[in-house]
Amino acid sequence: SSSSGGSSDIEEEITSVPSASTEEAWVIRFDDHSSRASRRSKDKLAAVRVIWDTWVKNLPKMYNPSENVTVDERLYPFKGRCQFRQYMPKKPAKYGIKFWVACCSKSSYAWNMQIYTGKPSSGTREKNQGMRVVLDMVKGLKGHNVTCDNFFTSYALGLELKKKNLTLVGTVKKNKPELPRELLELQGRKLYSSTFAFSENCTIISYLPKKNKNVLVLSTMHNDNQVCDGKGSKPEIILHYNNTKGGVDNLDKMTSTYSCQRMTARWPLVIFYNIIDVSAYNAYVLWTEKHPAWNVGRLHKRRLFLEELGKALVQPEMMRRKTLPRTAAAKSAVKRLRKDTEHPSTSGITDTDTGGKKRARCQLCVQSDNKTSVSKLVEFTVVRLIIDFSPGWWLAQTANERLAHSSPFDLAMVIWRARPSGGFFRYFTDPKLAQWRKQPFSGVQRSSLAAACQWCAGIVLPPSATVGHNRRGWGQADGVGDVPYGT
Repeated sequence: SSSSGGSSDIEEEITSVPSASTEEAWVIRFDDHSSRASRRSKDKLAAVRVIWDTWVKNLPKMYNPSENVTVDERLYPFKGRCQFRQYMPKKPAKYGIKFWVACCSKSSYAWNMQIYTGKPSSGTREKNQGMRVVLDMVKGLKGHNVTCDNFFTSYALGLELKKKNLTLVGTVKKNKPELPRELLELQGRKLYSSTFAFSENCTIISYLPKKNKNVLVLSTMHNDNQVCDGKGSKPEIILHYNNTKGGVDNLDKMTSTYSCQRMTARWPLVIFYNIIDVSAYNAYVLWTEKHPAWNVGRLHKRRLFLEELGKALVQPEMMRRKTLPRTAAAKSAVKRLRKDTEHPSTSGITDTDTGGKKRARCQLCVQSDNKTSVSKLVEFTVVRLIIDFSPGWWLAQTANERLAHSSPFDLAMVIWRARPSGGFFRYFTDPKLAQWRKQPFSGVQRSSLAAACQWCAGIVLPPSATVGHNRRGWGQADGVGDVPYGT
C-alpha cells in the first residue's frame, strides 16, 4: 500500500490520454509522453520510475524483518523487447527482468527491491557490483545478519557491514585474494572434514561435503569452530547459511504460485505485474502475523486471503458505482454483490449469491452472433481424424455412416481432403453419396468448399486452386469432376 505522501507524487505523474476507441474512454499511463524521450536518455526505467520508487520506499515502512535478511537475485519471466532483459540459463524461466531483492529469511517479506538495468549509459562495466547491491539493499537495517551467495560475499563487504552494525554470512568464490592457501588444499583431507581460519573481524571455513568438492563460507557473525554431531558433521556456520539462504527463492515460489501475470510484450506492464504479486504476498505476511489464528491448518489459506483481498479492493469501487447510470441487468448484478448474507466473510465482503439462476448473456454482446451449436464442428473434427489416419475403405464406410444426411459442401470437403486415396470413391454405397461421383462441382461449390476447408481443416487454398487434376485414380478418372486441388 502507498502512503499519503507517495500517492500525491504519483498523481502528478499520471496523465490521462484518450484511447484509439471510437467511444469516449481513457487510459491511465504512468509517465508523461511529452517528456519521455528526454528522461529515457538518462534513465532506462523512465516509463515506471516514479511509481516504482514510490512503491519501493513504502516496503520497509510496513514490516520489521527478523534477525536474518536474505539478499539475492530474482528473475521475473519476460521474453519481449527490453534493453535490460537478462538471460539466466540456470533459472526456470531463463529470460526475464532481473531484480535485486532483500527479504526476511523467515517470512520472505520483500523489504527492498531494485531493478537491474544492465550496463550504465557510459558503457563501462560496474566494479564491485555485488558489494554495491548489498549495501543498497540493507539501507535502514541495524542489528541484522545478511545472508547472500558467492556473487555478493567478500571480505571487504563484511567489513563495510560491520561498520553499519550488521553481520554477514555467505559463500565465497575460490578466486578471492583474501583466502588463505590452506583452505584451498584438498589433498589428504577426509570427507566431511572442516578447516577454520580466524581473523579479528571474520571467520572463514572450508568444508568437504563430497569428494574433491570444497565449500567456502565467510562469516562475521561466528567466531568459533563449533561442529554439529549429526549426519555430515556440518559446522554451525554451514547450518546457519542453509537455514537462512532461501528467503528470496521462497518469495519467488510463493508469488509464482498465485500470480496476476498475463501474456504481454510491454516490459513496464511486467514490472507492474511484479508490483502486484509482491504487494499481495507482503499483505499476506502482514495479515498472518497480525492474526496468527486465522485459518490455522488450512493448506490453501493464502488463496483464501487473496479472495478476501480482492473483495476488499473492489468494495470501494462498487460503492462508487452505486451512483453511476447503468442498465437494469448491471444494476441488479452490482446490487447482488453488495447484499449482505447470513455468513459474512473475514473481510466483511459477502460472496455473490447466485441463487441457482442460469448465467445470463452479456448485455453488450450482439444477440445475433450467439453461436450455440457445435455439432458440425465436432463432426468435421471426427471426419478429419478419420481421413488422416484411415485407409480408403474405412474412410468410405465412415463417410457413408456420418455424412449420409450432410450437405453437399460437407461431402465436398471430405472428398477434397481424401484426394490422395486411390479408388476411394468406388466404396460409396449410399445413394446420396454415390450421385456425387458423377456430378462436377460448380464455381459456387468450389468457393464454399474452399471456405469449409479453411474453416475446418486449417487449409488456405491459393487462387489457382480451382483447376482439375488427375492424380493416381482420383479427379476426372473417378467421375468427381473439377475437384479443387491445393496444398
